[in-house]
Amino acid sequence: MKNIFNTVIFALFLIVFSSCEGINSDKRQSFIGQVKESYESSCLVEVTDPQTSYLQIEDQVVVTTSFEGCPQYAIGDCIEVEFDGKVAESYPMAIHNVFSVSIKGIAHPTTNLEFWIAENVDNVDWSKYQKKYGMMGGQEYYGTGYVPTLDEYGQQVDPEYCVIYTVTSYPDYADKTQHITDIYITDPQIEFYGITLNSSFEEFERLAQIQGFSRGDSNEYFITMEKGKYSISKTRKDIRIRVEVENKTGMIF
Repeated sequence: MKNIFNTVIFALFLIVFSSCEGINSDKRQSFIGQVKESYESSCLVEVTDPQTSYLQIEDQVVVTTSFEGCPQYAIGDCIEVEFDGKVAESYPMAIHNVFSVSIKGIAHPTTNLEFWIAENVDNVDWSKYQKKYGMMGGQEYYGTGYVPTLDEYGQQVDPEYCVIYTVTSYPDYADKTQHITDIYITDPQIEFYGITLNSSFEEFERLAQIQGFSRGDSNEYFITMEKGKYSISKTRKDIRIRVEVENKTGMIF
């Protein structure tokens, strides 16, 4: 009886000791999660896909992001984190040795757009939308309420104000899933991140920087803000939101 008692005590000790040490592994691991809070040199991430880690969906973990080369991120962004497999069992849990952080999806804003960039649209009934003809490698659709006219040659003419969504395979053209990979806006009533077509270039840049974007190719006629494989470009007449689609197999359209 005494031996059984000692065995139980020893087992309990191991459990307590293990929880104090945290989740340890010698294997490089990764997970995907959404940024919930942002601090000076770290961020709080809620796990959405454990991938190769021992974390679970909805776990919240503080991730160190002070290493060189870490991309700019914003609250609401979806990021992939590669780390050394060690998770400190503090509250919340913490990951200190991070190899890389990559942005998998930008924050979904409060917006009057029907769809957001990189959104999966496999279940959308596109028969309810007016198709824009002529695209190779994907499909283009006018947003609800935007109706093109026809010129004397029977070619579509975009309305003065409209939104056009591009639907392609994603993240690679060889994939089967359909996503929004380009949003073209000429309607000044459309708003996202506080940005509208009436925003000045300075205001556009400031609001995009809040979301972790940095300035790309720009001149006096247009400005482009970039964040990983995402970009937002603005002229005085239109705004275009894009996500880069890979073409590893070299498909030709």
